[in-house]
Amino acid sequence: MSQTLNDHIWTQLGLDYIVNQIYDKHKEIWWDKVNMGKTMMKDDFIRQQDIVYLDHKHKKGSSYLHTNLVTFVHTWAFNHLDDVFYFQDACEINGIKVPFTIGIQIPTQL
Repeated sequence: MSQTLNDHIWTQLGLDYIVNQIYDKHKEIWWDKVNMGKTMMKDDFIRQQDIVYLDHKHKKGSSYLHTNLVTFVHTWAFNHLDDVFYFQDACEINGIKVPFTIGIQIPTQL
């Protein structure tokens, strides 16, 4: 599976699409390609099991990595460097304590 398709499926899972919805849409696109006589690529032959695997991986990554929220955010940001474009650790601005600042951008927003 290409990184592009992997990112696309990961994004759909993040938007709370279920495995069957993702796979049904994939099959629909696949049949359109078959009917048009287009050349098939490796990504056209993914199975529902491939999406289920990514779903399990997504759910595991979505759960808390640590009971301490500060540690969790640091760990999550470090594990998702491609999605984080800005991270500022806890600081004090104008006498106000700010726990952290994080900027997140998923591949479809690039």
